[in-house]
Amino acid sequence: MMSHAENVPADFTGCVVCGYKESLRFEQYKGKLTRHDWYERFNYRSFYNRYEFGTETIKNLVAKYKSVSPFFWRDTKAFAQETESNDVDSREMDLYMPVDYEVCFDLYKKGERQIEIRIKVASNKITRQDFYTLAATICDTTCHIAGQQEPKFEYFDSNWVEHESASTNTPAFSITESRSYQFAISFSTPTEFLSVEGERTIYCAKGFYNDLTKNPSEIFAAVSGIPVYVNGGLYLFKPMPEGTIFVYELWHNLTSDIDKHKELTMLGLEDMPFIVQSLTHSDSFKVQPVGREKNEGSR
Repeated sequence: MMSHAENVPADFTGCVVCGYKESLRFEQYKGKLTRHDWYERFNYRSFYNRYEFGTETIKNLVAKYKSVSPFFWRDTKAFAQETESNDVDSREMDLYMPVDYEVCFDLYKKGERQIEIRIKVASNKITRQDFYTLAATICDTTCHIAGQQEPKFEYFDSNWVEHESASTNTPAFSITESRSYQFAISFSTPTEFLSVEGERTIYCAKGFYNDLTKNPSEIFAAVSGIPVYVNGGLYLFKPMPEGTIFVYELWHNLTSDIDKHKELTMLGLEDMPFIVQSLTHSDSFKVQPVGREKNEGSR
């Protein structure tokens, strides 16, 4: 794998894909974070703390897919020819990714690398369309949040990324089966949506190949709040104008968990340690060991 991208302009902001021999750049999107359309149009209270970037997401995602497809085709061919780690024959190579192929997605802001996301193929049955969809979704997401303050890679495939700073390199995440993978990136909540200092916005995405349209699609969502990490998961506390607190529990299925929250009354942010302890021992927000699914019927 390339150790770093070559010839990144000093003023570049966006996503850089580093493969085995080649790199590819995508400029940031210009869309600004806004409150979710459903709240703005219908004043739905549950969407008060939901956000979006207001860009043509599906159109952009399809464009990313069409760009990464020939890039990875060339790069994996070179990888397979020059290494002995590939264990698929030439016919399967047209459908599947070569084993041990590794790619790095770097988020840049004004020429400075802020985030590194490394993905490694650990199975000879990872289809190209699923890998390309994952890559396109990561590129699309990083282009959305490029330019935001203090971005941090948070989550991939039921694992929260444990590192001390936003710019620390992450380990390579191995993908072992052909399916959809979800991930999350956080950043400092913009001033216009800030309730208290220290809030961060969690942007979650999950890409999948749509067999009906023959194009990639994605599920994405964003909420903000004070983050509290507990036993392999995350709680987000968002103070509301009325004095209540929205609490989100993000564990194994972030794009679904963001649709659910508890609204607590007569409690303040100073009560967060007590709230977390209470919720983790309740039936409504029950902590499960990493790798196990929650019983949705208990929610």
